[in-house]
Amino acid sequence: KGIQKQPNAQRHGIAWERPVSAELIRPEDNGGFAVDCGIRIQGGGYVRPKYNPNSGLPFSKYSFRLYFRGDYGAGRLEYPLFGDIPVQSFDRIVLRAGMNDHTSPFIKDEWARRLCSNLGQVSPRGNFVNLFINGKYKGYYNPTERIDTKFLADWYQTDENYDVIAQFNEVRSGSAVAWNKMLTYVRRYDMNDPKHFKVVEKQLDMDNFADYLLPLIWVANRDWPHNNWRAARHKPDGKFRLYAWDSEHAFQASTSHNTIANELGESNAADIAVLFNKLRKSREFQLIFADRVHKHLYNDGGLTDVEIRRVYDDLYNTVKGTVSVSKSWGTNWIRSRRSPMLRHLKEANVAASDHAPKFNQFGGIVPNGFKLKMTASEGDIYFTTDGSDPRTSYAGSVSASAKSYDKEQGLSILRSTEQSTRINVKARSLNGGTWSALTGATFMAGDESPPIRFSEIMYNPQGGDAFEFLELQNIGDTEVD
Repeated sequence: KGIQKQPNAQRHGIAWERPVSAELIRPEDNGGFAVDCGIRIQGGGYVRPKYNPNSGLPFSKYSFRLYFRGDYGAGRLEYPLFGDIPVQSFDRIVLRAGMNDHTSPFIKDEWARRLCSNLGQVSPRGNFVNLFINGKYKGYYNPTERIDTKFLADWYQTDENYDVIAQFNEVRSGSAVAWNKMLTYVRRYDMNDPKHFKVVEKQLDMDNFADYLLPLIWVANRDWPHNNWRAARHKPDGKFRLYAWDSEHAFQASTSHNTIANELGESNAADIAVLFNKLRKSREFQLIFADRVHKHLYNDGGLTDVEIRRVYDDLYNTVKGTVSVSKSWGTNWIRSRRSPMLRHLKEANVAASDHAPKFNQFGGIVPNGFKLKMTASEGDIYFTTDGSDPRTSYAGSVSASAKSYDKEQGLSILRSTEQSTRINVKARSLNGGTWSALTGATFMAGDESPPIRFSEIMYNPQGGDAFEFLELQNIGDTEVD
């Protein structure tokens, strides 16, 4: 029997892997790749017993996994499958069928994962293809990276020595000992006590945890957090980070849905919900989370409506010729989701942007001597220019490196050498002992021209015009668009 027939579709391991020749053909230029590899069935314990090629959707549309190993030839797939990202070489690729989003709009999970990437977090990248097996059309698929030790090693440039944990305490690699020990500690002790919070802070990447939750709150993920998540740490003493996976039940509620009160509610005993609710009793965690909210939902951050729309438009334009989806499905959600989400974050005490300082220019290249003006609706503004926090952690006092902002004088952005210099301004307002979220931006003081220089010119080369080129070099300290 083949691996698609029952009960073989429920089997795991290399014994149920079959050799195939995989070929990608790009219609725009007939480019792509052809490589020998292995194929297995992909899917969880719910869907595998239900797979049936003769049934209707979703169970007739199998998910698959491709393995690139030396047994078949090339040890890895060396191809920019997901565009211009740091990882360009792959051991495994998942061909997602989208069991709970198999036809339309077919972009829910990819949209959620791309929003996580948009916040600067490591998240599996994906794209879309029409899949044929032995010449027979199988449907529209979503190839994506798989969250495993190889994925983590590639993105973080480490070895593969990781603990990888999934929902229901499923161990994908290593063990769950450290994960369970951390959860036990969180459940047992008061996280508002700095002594106890510091213990957990050494085990869990707090910025990552907030950045992981925010996109999934925005998409109103439903089959979560009791299900569909991954956590990993590099052993022996790395911090745990969370990774989004399988958000096919997102966007099903109304745009006013309170994900924090429901899926992440106090009564939910799932690991992720327990972590969130126990940690948010800590004033320190509340402000850490509020800082991430302010970073990503304001000042052109990755979860502002403009940025979310950019990601959505790219997805929509990719699938619109194949998937029957109305563009308004996504734009209506974008238009209506922000306001209730911000309200829910404030009610949960994890947002503090109302009185955060505003800058008259939010970073970038400025003339030498540029006057940076800061305003806040309430309180006094304290700032630093060395990238440090103007607030002292845990104590809540003004840090020794912070200065009080004088609105009459402003802040002059000055270069300290002949070349432009990065100046990292961070500011908070303080009102009656309560700190606002952190506003931070990087400035580069210099002349008004971009720090771009011609570094090489190839003019009239042998071989003809196709080999001519100009090489530009950014001699500054920040990216130039």
